[in-house]
Amino acid sequence: MKRLLCVFCLLAACLALVCCTEDRTGGGEPLPAPAPENLTAQEGDGQVALRWTEPVSDGLLEYDVRWNPGGGQRTMHVGFNYLVVDGLANGTEYAFSVTAVYADGRRSDSVSVKAVPHVGPWPEEGVNGTYINNGVVQLGVDMDRGGAVFHFSEVNTKRNLLNHADEGRFIQQSYYGEADGSDWNGQSWVWNPIQGGGCRGEKARVISQEITENSIRVVSTPVHWATGEAVTDCEMEERITLDGRIARIHYTFRNTGPGATDHPATSQEMPAVFVDYALKNLVYYDGSSPWTGGPLRRDVPGWPNEERTRTEHWAAYVDDSDWGIGVYTPGTPLSTTYRFDGPSGPTGGGCSYFAPIRNFAVAKGLVLEYDVYLYIGTVEEIRSAFDAIRTDGWEIDDSGFPEGYLYVKESSGVAVEELESSPSEGYTYRWTATSGEASVTTQRIAAAIPGPVLTFMYKSDRDVPLSVVLDEDSQTPVRIEPLTASSDWRLYEFDMGQAVEQCGWGSIGSRMQLLLGGGAGAVLEIKQLHMRERNAHENELASALFIELQEPRSDLERFEDLTDYFSYETGFAYLLQAEKGGVDPYIHTAARSRAIASDENYLSFEYKCEKGGTVELFLKIIAGGSIPGLSFPTASDWTPITFDLSEGKASVLEKFPDACSAGGRMRFDIDGTDGAPLYIRAIRIHR
Repeated sequence: MKRLLCVFCLLAACLALVCCTEDRTGGGEPLPAPAPENLTAQEGDGQVALRWTEPVSDGLLEYDVRWNPGGGQRTMHVGFNYLVVDGLANGTEYAFSVTAVYADGRRSDSVSVKAVPHVGPWPEEGVNGTYINNGVVQLGVDMDRGGAVFHFSEVNTKRNLLNHADEGRFIQQSYYGEADGSDWNGQSWVWNPIQGGGCRGEKARVISQEITENSIRVVSTPVHWATGEAVTDCEMEERITLDGRIARIHYTFRNTGPGATDHPATSQEMPAVFVDYALKNLVYYDGSSPWTGGPLRRDVPGWPNEERTRTEHWAAYVDDSDWGIGVYTPGTPLSTTYRFDGPSGPTGGGCSYFAPIRNFAVAKGLVLEYDVYLYIGTVEEIRSAFDAIRTDGWEIDDSGFPEGYLYVKESSGVAVEELESSPSEGYTYRWTATSGEASVTTQRIAAAIPGPVLTFMYKSDRDVPLSVVLDEDSQTPVRIEPLTASSDWRLYEFDMGQAVEQCGWGSIGSRMQLLLGGGAGAVLEIKQLHMRERNAHENELASALFIELQEPRSDLERFEDLTDYFSYETGFAYLLQAEKGGVDPYIHTAARSRAIASDENYLSFEYKCEKGGTVELFLKIIAGGSIPGLSFPTASDWTPITFDLSEGKASVLEKFPDACSAGGRMRFDIDGTDGAPLYIRAIRIHR
């Protein structure tokens, strides 16, 4: 009996203790839910950027964000403690609250803050701004930062659509060269002259300036981004004019100082473009029929860099109403892009970035010039304006001529005789070169080309090297397959697809300049000059991803580019000679122009080498990112070889899902040749 009584007393005491404990928390209510902390608001033009600290507590599910006036609400999942609220009225005070919501249903107390969105101070603070405007748009350059463009707006709103949060964020020139031992933010960096200044706030010096009511000319000495030192052997120049809603920038870069050096080929920004983070939607055309009004692509880039191909050579960052800023760099279909999260506005930590890119080497003595056009408006207005720039002064004059066929409109250093004409096959010509610099230029076509294969019949009294100029802005000749001497009519067919894609050629208004390299006195007869579609075999060849090799390299005694002209038959050609006894001979590739497709599982090339060896292909240049053991035997003459990559590729992708994405660089490691020259061409990945 006593034992039962003791047990009863013990139970009663425990219950009393529990009741007392529960009473201290409010009669059985659960513990209060931890709330967010440190809620801040950064005011911008028509928007407020909110940021808060996440509470330390298990079971956190999401945040309930609300604001008034307007009754706005957004739910942010755990891990996202940042929100830009846009579409707000400037000058109106808004109250914002953030509540933490937990998986068990609990809600924290709300934390709140008030903010008034507004247009930033004018003129903008923190810059030495020089502005021009034409009553429609205005543009500003910072004379403390090499004259880099930091402001572009409509005059009536003065809303700056650019971002200039640091010396690297402007619309500005920027170039890259060889690794030089410099370091940026813990990363090994390269020679990198920047128009605005260095990464620690070093400012680029303006050498000279000419300012008029509607134009700006600035010459400056760039600064190495990583070291902050002036790159005195280089000079950057910009000439800016306004025309309606268009700003035209003519850039010049000179690597001509007494201490200038050669740098390897790599991707170059043409130029770097940083715009307001609030403009999130990237719009561009990536189809195969540029300037024909085809549907545009829209996406929101992520972080870090992503690659895009823009076959109309422009892109725009716009808001959800399709209004924003467009940038057009003729002759640059490739681009890189990203968005960096953070507050919006001209000096906000967030930004939307892209850069048209070209691959070239900054050589000693290089003088580079190119044009860039800026436009503020809707996507439709932007595209129309850039098309008008492209076609300014064009005369479309072949109406009624057989579709796809070309005739000679102009010539230089060539006597042109029309021998015959056909309503279905155009003209038969005799071309006689009267100088060593001979060329003919076709009419501007009234319809888009049916395909990229240049085709004609010819006779020639000698071998004649051929080049074409398709890009009227850069005027860059592209070498194509030469003519072989023939006294009888011979068929010439050459797939110019790569050149066509790179410069966006072939739409209405396009024309071709054909350069004849046979010297004065060369005589050719040409007929049936036209462009045609690819056949099945040509389509198969062109569908492969061709690999271009370039610096940097290691333990290679010789690396020579032997490419006379690119074709889908022979690709690019190289000589690779490893150092005898070299530890790790390798060579990098150029950035991939597109992603490697999931069903592209074969690597092929042609080679000749006195000794066999192996290739290790790095799809991603990182430990575990390679496919090793691709063996090739001795070959005294050009020999084709193909490797099945499916197993190795799958293994790499399992570890690195982005290993085959567009824009990535690869690496070829060559082992076992023991110093013997390896000739290699037509390197490609294919189905």
